[in-house]
Amino acid sequence: MKTRHLHDPWVSFAPAHPRRLRPWLNERGSLTARLISHSKQFCVEVIEQRLKPVQHDEARLVKLNARRKGLVREVVLRCNGVPAVFGHTVVCPQHLRRTWRFLARLGNRSLGSVLFANPLVVRQPLHFQRIDRRHPLYRRMATLFPDLPPTLWARRSVFLLKHSPMLVTEVFLPAVLDLPRNELDSTQTTPG
Repeated sequence: MKTRHLHDPWVSFAPAHPRRLRPWLNERGSLTARLISHSKQFCVEVIEQRLKPVQHDEARLVKLNARRKGLVREVVLRCNGVPAVFGHTVVCPQHLRRTWRFLARLGNRSLGSVLFANPLVVRQPLHFQRIDRRHPLYRRMATLFPDLPPTLWARRSVFLLKHSPMLVTEVFLPAVLDLPRNELDSTQTTPG
């Protein structure tokens, strides 16, 4: 009998996603900068930042022993007062003390504004997943946002600085599709 996974695996492309979501999912630069360019008001709301257990696949990506806790930072990126993206970051505590120590004092500043300003930070390829109530991140978000649609698109990538990994996952909330489009979006959504 075939074993069923708890949820679908992360993949290197986003199959069958809404066309209007493509520019957001495929953004290779700072998602924060893109959100700012599409809104009149942008803010980062920190939900929590503390040591806690992480998922096995997350632990593996940040070189954390699965029995140990990682530093987890969860934020909501709000555009015009409305939640547009849920951010979930995981770092191994030993890397927090050295390479990623700025996280301790980041507060409500965006992580992207720091990562993309440092030329030594290398971003590994993006991976995508459609999440639903089976996924821990979806269940976590459901405690914050009671009216979630049945599925949401998420993407994640590992950032490296001096061989120390940081995993950043971004889940796109429905409001991101209501943000005004710009000319760049139009060129990115054409076929080819």
